[in-house]
Amino acid sequence: MPIEFKHIEMVGRLAKDEEIKGFEDYGRTAVFINKPGDIQYKIKSLSTKNDVAEEQFTGYISSIRNLEFVDDQYSAPEDRVKAFSDFYSKSLFVFSHKIDSMGNVKVDVADVLTRPLVIDENTKFVAIPCFSGKTQCDKIDANGSWPLFREYDNFGEFFQRLVENKTVGRIYNFQINDATSFPEFIVWSDSRKMCAIGPIKSASRTAMDSLMIQINIENYCEINLDDEDDDILEYIVQSPSNPSVIHIAEKKYIDIINRIAQKVEENNAAHVAQEALTANLPKQEESDSDQQNKVSQGAPVVQEPPSDDLRELPTEKSETAIFKFFRYHSQKNKLFYSPKDIVNFHTAIKTGNLVILSGMSGTGKSALVDTYAKALGIGKSNVLMIPVRPSWNDDSDLLGYVDLVHMVYRPSDTGFINKIVEASRPENKDKLYLICLDEMNLARVEHYFSQFLSILERPVGARELVLYDEQYANQLYNSSKYPQQVSIGDNVKFVGTVNIDESTYHFSDKVLDRANVISLEVLDYSQPNNWKEDKYRAANTPEWSNEDFGKLIKKDDAQLQNQTRIREFLWEMHTLLHGTNANLGVGPRIVKNIEMYLRNLPEGDTEYVLSEAEGLDYQVAQRILTKIRGPEEQLKELFQTQKQKNALITLLDKFDDISKFERCRQAITQKEKELKVYGYCL
Repeated sequence: MPIEFKHIEMVGRLAKDEEIKGFEDYGRTAVFINKPGDIQYKIKSLSTKNDVAEEQFTGYISSIRNLEFVDDQYSAPEDRVKAFSDFYSKSLFVFSHKIDSMGNVKVDVADVLTRPLVIDENTKFVAIPCFSGKTQCDKIDANGSWPLFREYDNFGEFFQRLVENKTVGRIYNFQINDATSFPEFIVWSDSRKMCAIGPIKSASRTAMDSLMIQINIENYCEINLDDEDDDILEYIVQSPSNPSVIHIAEKKYIDIINRIAQKVEENNAAHVAQEALTANLPKQEESDSDQQNKVSQGAPVVQEPPSDDLRELPTEKSETAIFKFFRYHSQKNKLFYSPKDIVNFHTAIKTGNLVILSGMSGTGKSALVDTYAKALGIGKSNVLMIPVRPSWNDDSDLLGYVDLVHMVYRPSDTGFINKIVEASRPENKDKLYLICLDEMNLARVEHYFSQFLSILERPVGARELVLYDEQYANQLYNSSKYPQQVSIGDNVKFVGTVNIDESTYHFSDKVLDRANVISLEVLDYSQPNNWKEDKYRAANTPEWSNEDFGKLIKKDDAQLQNQTRIREFLWEMHTLLHGTNANLGVGPRIVKNIEMYLRNLPEGDTEYVLSEAEGLDYQVAQRILTKIRGPEEQLKELFQTQKQKNALITLLDKFDDISKFERCRQAITQKEKELKVYGYCL
């Protein structure tokens, strides 16, 4: 059924009993059971503008488009009312309204969203037109009718229409009475950027209801709304059914207006200074093609003095580009990492099923995951950070469970299963997703992540996550949304972060056997060059698809430079470990994974490279030495021979022709210290 837009979209919350006007309704409370036996409720508007003289709107449970509340109609009326009120007491309703034949104003359709913690129940919202790229518009109902709604390939295309004073498309459920009623800025949103654009000179509708917006190109400003150092996104709500309008908390709306005004003032001052600086210099004509290129990038045409110290960012997709954009995004957020750590992480993501980042608190483990997603152009909606809780005991804490009383599947509040289901849909198979379990060892990974430890070892086509027993497949009310089995494709990358202290659990061999455990290096911050921030020219990060990323992976059986010698080394390592403990060793799976990693080390002449020798060193430290732990009585023969020499170091010395094993030697030295101090190797 086509989507219809009748009246302006507003934001509201459940009204309170004491806020109800008069007793003309069926009941005196904000939520009650009406005569037909259905739940009826009142919404109190929180929007600053309204096209009717009403502050409260009557809604029915059938009006809620994304209904998750289960109404037990066999319960007592007061219990139903309380359950509904409790369920939606901390929610926001993004709704439109209609006027029935009797002139009564009622809720037409509503989407319910969780109210952000920073927003109180009386916060007012301002509706803002929002223009989107095609990557944002896949949320629209595929059967919906959206005449005159424009989807833009990129921000540059949208900006070009603004500059040329052309119609920019229709905004649905948004009212313009006159030019003075229009907001002082508009919003652009796609997977790459979300920004406020202003100031707006004027706005009007055409006879076909399409919008025309004029901006002053000389005073044009952008305010980044998804800046990690700001909290603006927490004050924004948007219906998943209407991407053309967003609602910003009034105090943030005013803050953005003030920031735009400040930028305009700074720009004017800069122009005056620039004119004074260049007054005696010959003017250089700028070609039409140069101006067109600037506009296509979404920037106003401004004469800039040439600068030789600005780094150029690539426009093509390559591994070198990934590393350069990683450096760009990390330095923007004042983050500095060892280039070899980044290559190691990237290669482990390419060739492994689970990558675990370890290190002391404050080394930027979680931030690395977020920055890597930005370097690949992965939108925020495709990145999920899950804080692990110490109380998790089994996979229902992560996935959810079947509610047999109400016959529905209850997903966990982590959002994990929703993201997995989303990634498995055919239209999303070529989109990359990144899921990070933050501080994943606060609970036992073998308990809450048990299914995945087996599933992720299977071929991509055979990775099926079972949510519930097959007998419930056609009995659950929401089985279409949460199918009995969900395919986990190679478009989903899994990362974990860990801190090692007295509040955490150590990993079992079952986990270590399936993961690359990367210990991040702390750069020497006493050396200025290690924390030197480079200057870059502005550039858009290329958006990598799963197909693009897959082309980087070498899956053939190409010979390694020292393959025979490497296998000899791994076999002797296996023999040494297995002789100490029958459960220790280097199995065929680890050998295959190590060779896959070495085969996929990036090539190039930049600082972001690892040689085969360095890669082998990293892999032995990350995949083999992490499993060596236990009491001194068990490990003393491994670390010492009859000649009082460390047997592991002796083995590394024997094969120093294929690697110097610097990281391995550091790891072994650390384990020796642990044995001496604790009598136990952690």
